[in-house]
Amino acid sequence: MEIRDLRRCRALGLAGTVALALGGLTAGALPNGARFYLSPGQRHVFGLAGAGTVVAVAGLAVLIGAWLRLRPLVYGQPRAAHTVLLWWGAPLVLAPPMFSRDVYSYLAQGALVGRGLDAYTVGPAALGADPLVAQVHPLWLQTPAPYGPVFLALAASVVAVTGAHLVAGVLGMRLVALLSVAALAVGVPRLAPRCRVDPGQAVWLGVLNPLVLVHVVAGVHNDALMIALLVTGLLLASGHRRDPSAPSWRMAAAVVVVTLAALVKAPAALALAYLAPRWAARIGGRWRLPLGIGATAGITVATAAAVTAGTGLGLGWVDALKTPAIVHNGLSVSTDVGDLLTAVVPGIDWVTGARAVGGLLAVIVCAWAWLRRARLGTPAAVGLALGALVLLGPVVHPWYLLWAVVPLAAGSRDPRVLRWATRLSVALSLVILPHGVALTFRGVAEGVAGLGIGLVVLALSHLRHLRQMGQGQPVPVDAQPADHPGRDGRDDRVVPELLPGVDVGDVYLDERAAEQGAGVPDRVRVV
Repeated sequence: MEIRDLRRCRALGLAGTVALALGGLTAGALPNGARFYLSPGQRHVFGLAGAGTVVAVAGLAVLIGAWLRLRPLVYGQPRAAHTVLLWWGAPLVLAPPMFSRDVYSYLAQGALVGRGLDAYTVGPAALGADPLVAQVHPLWLQTPAPYGPVFLALAASVVAVTGAHLVAGVLGMRLVALLSVAALAVGVPRLAPRCRVDPGQAVWLGVLNPLVLVHVVAGVHNDALMIALLVTGLLLASGHRRDPSAPSWRMAAAVVVVTLAALVKAPAALALAYLAPRWAARIGGRWRLPLGIGATAGITVATAAAVTAGTGLGLGWVDALKTPAIVHNGLSVSTDVGDLLTAVVPGIDWVTGARAVGGLLAVIVCAWAWLRRARLGTPAAVGLALGALVLLGPVVHPWYLLWAVVPLAAGSRDPRVLRWATRLSVALSLVILPHGVALTFRGVAEGVAGLGIGLVVLALSHLRHLRQMGQGQPVPVDAQPADHPGRDGRDDRVVPELLPGVDVGDVYLDERAAEQGAGVPDRVRVV
């Protein structure tokens, strides 16, 4: 029964990502005036752009529904979750970029580095007539890169191979994102048992999350690289099952890897504050905390200096961190409160004040998580701290939530936290249309239509499932157990008569238990 349900759920999610990819051909974040499989003229003939939005949003709704149904089916089965990830991700691998145009900015910033220009002082407009410039959102044409030298060096390497070829450039950046997802698929189920978290559930929430498929695989965001390095660092710091306290060499490696994550996107540096006490505990002695903090700080500085010198990009990225704060997209609570107060009482810089209050609250949550790190566990404490940083920060994008969700998926056992992580993942997956630009009335109407179609598909699928369950799948009954004394090791699918009064149509064999070596009497379940 569970295997059949798993296959049905896998097929439903696959249908969703196929629809998402097909819709993206005409409604994705497509290049301006350039071909991406289809020419601009072909994309807009007969209203295909609007139809693409409807199809893509319908596919997204079906994907989210399949993901929610999948949760109980992958409990204790990370391999099954990995298989589903391959099935659901495959249609998006060659799809156009969707839900954001940031990948074009990545390529333009990589081109700046490749030409020897300082991406931390000039924007993509400095490339002049380069074809990549035409694809960058106007908001970012004059703004410096807010990313660290590790990512800019990778982007420059991709552009060095693909040149100005847009399709090849996008697929090159997607390869970086896919490798990051693969690292998460390996790291998350390894980290989860060390935090007494089920690895199947951890993969379900942290790697199979719609935000990963939509904004990392389809949207090609570099956040996956930062999170993959962060999870790898947390895994190194967690030691192993027999000895949860990692030796000093592993702690040093963890600090190096987390520093590399911060040199992709700076918020990952917050995790270093939670690694230092862990290293201090390993050191022991009266001065363990100062020594732990000193060792962490020393390796962090050395790593950042080595990367900065090796890439030749300097320290300009530190000043460029304020770049994202120019965005007002309606998702940041602190910025929205400031905008509302400005509309009611103009003439006062309410936005700055509201953002300061949000920052102060985030600091309080981070301090609380740091003080409770022993009880929460380091991954969960880091996840809560990054969650506060995102939700109370000046700018919120849907994919930012992954900074918190992935560590929480691997490290938190609090059902309330996991429920909120699930709800926010669903909600933020639906707030951006496939083209990734400003909302219009027509676009919202198309999105609502697609959402309605997706919900109808999910309802019909659920009704079909209930109908099949009602019909039942009879299993032959024999007075002898299937695992008879001959012990041939086969699953004869014969139910022993151990439950008087229970009709054969009301029981089935727990196939997962069979894989674990249980006999038939232990595997009878009443439906």
